[in-house]
Amino acid sequence: MGKEQELLEAARTGNVAVVEKLLSGRHRLSAGSGGTVSLPQLSNLLSIWRGPNVNCVDTSGYTPLHHAALNGQREVVEMLLKNEASTNIADNKGCYPLHLAAWKGDSHIVRLLIHQGPSHAKVNEQELEETQGP
Repeated sequence: MGKEQELLEAARTGNVAVVEKLLSGRHRLSAGSGGTVSLPQLSNLLSIWRGPNVNCVDTSGYTPLHHAALNGQREVVEMLLKNEASTNIADNKGCYPLHLAAWKGDSHIVRLLIHQGPSHAKVNEQELEETQGP
């Protein structure tokens, strides 16, 4: 199983240890010494650790954040958001992680996702149009 597949599965099942392990390299790689890194050094670092894309998608268009939001994995949602998971990716049916959390009735995850930023820029426009009428 590839690292992205592993991340998707860990997010779905709430396996915090695996999610943390898979995403930890992102911090190690970006937490340099403050100096410049030569191209050969950077190439070497990249060959040592190639972590999964935090916004990878499965065949249904779900990202790890979709899986975690749908399955009530609060700690995983928090970890993904801290690692720059996007709330703005829709699945194959046009649903964002916020939609899935709301559908499940998980107010904690809904608040986390709203605090991180709206899943879709037109959410407020749609509300406004509905209240104002045609």
